[in-house]
Amino acid sequence: LVAVQSVLDIEGETKKTSLFTRIVEFDPKTKESKMYAYPVEVSDYNAPQDCKIGDICAVDDNTLLVIEQGKDKDKNMQNYVYKVDLSDATDITNVKYEGKELEYVEDKNLIKDINFAQKELVVDLRANGWTTEKAEGITLLPDNKTIVVINDNDFELAMNATDENNENKKTDLDVYLDNDKPIIDSVVVKSKEVYNSREITVTIIVSDNHSGMNSVCVTTSGKDSDCNWLDINTCTKSNGKYTCNIDYTLTASEGSGTRYSIFGHAKDNVGNTSNKSVVYTMYAYCDKTQFSSYGSWSSCSASCDGGKKKRSVYYNDYYFSSHSCPTESESKSCNTMSCCSSTYKSGSPTYGSCSASCGTGKRSVNYKTYSNYDDSYCGLSTSYESCTNNSGCPKCPTGYTETSSTTCQCRKFASNPTTTCKKCVDITSKTTCEKYSNCLWHGSAKTGNNGCRAKTNASGSSINAYCNTSCPSGTVKINSSCYYCKRKS
Repeated sequence: LVAVQSVLDIEGETKKTSLFTRIVEFDPKTKESKMYAYPVEVSDYNAPQDCKIGDICAVDDNTLLVIEQGKDKDKNMQNYVYKVDLSDATDITNVKYEGKELEYVEDKNLIKDINFAQKELVVDLRANGWTTEKAEGITLLPDNKTIVVINDNDFELAMNATDENNENKKTDLDVYLDNDKPIIDSVVVKSKEVYNSREITVTIIVSDNHSGMNSVCVTTSGKDSDCNWLDINTCTKSNGKYTCNIDYTLTASEGSGTRYSIFGHAKDNVGNTSNKSVVYTMYAYCDKTQFSSYGSWSSCSASCDGGKKKRSVYYNDYYFSSHSCPTESESKSCNTMSCCSSTYKSGSPTYGSCSASCGTGKRSVNYKTYSNYDDSYCGLSTSYESCTNNSGCPKCPTGYTETSSTTCQCRKFASNPTTTCKKCVDITSKTTCEKYSNCLWHGSAKTGNNGCRAKTNASGSSINAYCNTSCPSGTVKINSSCYYCKRKS
């Protein structure tokens, strides 16, 4: 755990308005970090920047002891020990409000969904005998009851000076020892947004001391001997502080996440020097990107059977948002229905053979089918319809055969000359004769056809002619003509 000593002064704009300073939690195993907001009671100080964190001590995974100190609005020093609970605190890593760091927010109600760390006063050191200006170290002894607090050795000498023209007017003077080092308030590194972030501007803010400031420089080694000192008079001075902007070019290998310690150095007029470092990570363009926008989906690559739609995904550089990075693409499935799930018929049909060789049967009707989606061929569509086939029908009834006779084509073992086969039988007895409509039995018949005679002639006139055998078998001769005997019903 690390505590930032005082509120962040971003671009020199937030030291008088910030509502919190930051506590950083770092896991050395996972290399992951989190940040929490430690609340600053603005009413307890002249400005938020006057609140300083002296030291912190972990009690357990979520509880800390924190030394908070600084001068109040009446310039009286305050030294407190707080118990701080992080269990419900919000991780504010990369959290911004309206695109800016949270330190710009002056009204807590605007970020009320962010939970600050909870703090509870444990002891007011000054109310319990503490007289040194700053408390800089704290620990908890193994009994978990005893807190140990110590001061450091960079304290100053203080005295009161009286205006001889007004003895009631007193001025606080801070008198520094000769071996005091220049005070570097902050070192801020900003990329000039060129390839590899190699060209940077380092802003060093230095407080003037009793010996007077002389020069500043920037190195990556932390060694004064590597300095190319810059005259302090080239910096801007305001309220006893120098703001120095120094352009610097890194000369090491390309970035891609390379981390550097950038040191700001300061030297006073008696040769005392000090430095303060900040870690800077040099990235090549598009080493880290952030989503920008989506392109439009393309048309589907197939009309059916499953195709793909694609669209571009655009990214900008995470650190240099004005720089566009290579696009990526993503796809999704489309038109997954089977091409032949919806078809149409085309062309003339073809027909199968009739299932019946004689009479009524069924035959297939076959059409070529094509996809309604992409007109691809989908095979034959088969249906069935009734059909009549006489090609296999027999010309004579069962028991009768064809003959070449032109007179009687169809009879037992012979055939009838007409298109339709008729059944003809030999008249061999009275019983047989009586089964036919135009034949009668005559008991005293002359020879031939066993006494069978015609009842009527071909025109239907009643006759009494005897049948004889001068006609082909199966017929009778009536008035010199041969007639068939038609079977009775």
